[in-house]
Amino acid sequence: MTAFWKLNNVIKVFIPSTEVSVVKATVVDIFGKQHLTQFIQSNEYNELDIASLSPGVYVLQINNGTSIEQTKFIKLSINENCPLFNFLFPSLIVW
Repeated sequence: MTAFWKLNNVIKVFIPSTEVSVVKATVVDIFGKQHLTQFIQSNEYNELDIASLSPGVYVLQINNGTSIEQTKFIKLSINENCPLFNFLFPSLIVW
C-alpha cells in the first residue's frame, strides 16, 4: 500500500495488484473508534476524504479479506495556505 496525503484533506491510496479487485479502507483513531469506511479499487489511485476528521493521530487500515495492512497518519490543525507550511511539508508520503 502507498498512501499520499494531499493538502486539501484528501489521502490518495494506491493498492498494488492483489487477488481481489476491491478492498476495504478504514480510518480509526488511536482509541479504536472507526471514523471512515470506504471500499476502494486495487491497481487504481483512490481518494479518501478526511475533511470531517478532527486533528489527531489515526490509522489507515486496508483489508483485502485475508490480511490487513496499517499505516499511521496525523491530521494537523494548521493553515494549509501558510507559506511556511508549504515549505516544511511540500509533500508528505506515508509508506
